[in-house]
Amino acid sequence: MTGDIGELIVGTWLKEVAHCEFVEYGVRTQKPSEIDVVGLSLQHNLAYLCEAATHIQGLWYAYTTEQQSEKLVQKFQRAVQWANANLSRFPNRTYMLWTPVITKPSRPNVKLDHTRSVAQAKHLLQRDCGIDLQVVANDVYKEKLADLRLIAANKSRNAESPVLRLLQIEEWNRRYVAG
Repeated sequence: MTGDIGELIVGTWLKEVAHCEFVEYGVRTQKPSEIDVVGLSLQHNLAYLCEAATHIQGLWYAYTTEQQSEKLVQKFQRAVQWANANLSRFPNRTYMLWTPVITKPSRPNVKLDHTRSVAQAKHLLQRDCGIDLQVVANDVYKEKLADLRLIAANKSRNAESPVLRLLQIEEWNRRYVAG
């Protein structure tokens, strides 16, 4: 298991919402790179390959829009290469970038536009690798957390995931203490 909360959120969503029977963290591709979270749904013959960037003030992989876009493209190109070599049984693949916040520049002289770098990366990955990168950020990230919160609110047994357990405690506390 990983110690990174962002990766745990992604893995918990893959297990609980996407119904992946297997979730693995920190899957090594090429040194020093890794895929943060890989989920496999045997029932749907689907693999999820996810980057979890838990930066709360926007993505911070680089200092310019172009550098950040290039970094994202490289990460997912390596994920595509790894998946082609290791997941031939799973031809259906979903590539996801999870980050709580993607922002636009707040100052005119800022060289990094997070929104533009992600859009550029999506375009290049579609053009060069044929993948449609799903971006889970801002309101979509919030919706995924709401999915987990709903599951947690309806579970009375101890949840295995620390993320789900925290949400479970919050929901049950809200229901029985605050109500």
